[in-house]
Amino acid sequence: MRCPTGCRKRHESQGASKRAAAYRQTEKGRKKKAEINRRRSLKSAHEKIRQKNDDAISNQRVCGLLSYYQWIILLVDGILMNASQLKDLLMKIRTKVRQRGRDCCDDMHYIRDD
Repeated sequence: MRCPTGCRKRHESQGASKRAAAYRQTEKGRKKKAEINRRRSLKSAHEKIRQKNDDAISNQRVCGLLSYYQWIILLVDGILMNASQLKDLLMKIRTKVRQRGRDCCDDMHYIRDD
């Protein structure tokens, strides 16, 4: 019979930890661990750079979209809005309008692709 509280798994885990620690004491194990740590640090550095680039691209898209909305509002309503006024307007619209899918509506106004 085996112990129902998981002693066997814990014993196996402890054995694996001891073997790994013994391997890391060897020259080959130290080199391998150093390489693993180096790759991990490079990966995190690359992720930080990628995140900064993604944020910059996202900011460019938002600025382009805001200028497009400013242009449309100027053409349609004849109102020239600055960026803060436009952001406030978009937040008000976003809180009041809820987008729904076509499946929830029973109106005949929608053409379904069944």
